[in-house]
Amino acid sequence: MKPPPSGVAFVVEASGGPANAPLVVHGAFAKMVAPHDSLPHPASVRDNGVDRQASVVIPLTIAILGLEWNAPRLYPLAVPVYGATRVAQGQSVTGQFATGIPQLPPGQYVAYVLMDGVPYGPQKLQVQ
Repeated sequence: MKPPPSGVAFVVEASGGPANAPLVVHGAFAKMVAPHDSLPHPASVRDNGVDRQASVVIPLTIAILGLEWNAPRLYPLAVPVYGATRVAQGQSVTGQFATGIPQLPPGQYVAYVLMDGVPYGPQKLQVQ
């Protein structure tokens, strides 16, 4: 998925596995680096068995709401932005993410992704 000019774009899909398989949330983001995003120096991160250098880590939270729930289910993510040089505050970065979330009971849901306290979405979701 291509990053939006600013903010978060995402989709929620069934994984294509058995009926009780997790859902897959994937998307992309673009933002200006805030002080809490920057690492003091690039850090080594193991991604799918490959060592890479991350210069920034962007916190995202997936929020799933059921129509009859009192509170959303929250799934926090820490998404590395790869690069071998330090990224300065205010610099624009983009990244992509994908994660599985546990299968939900049958019903209708709404999903959001929060970045810097701002909700992006909603994505409607029907689980059979």
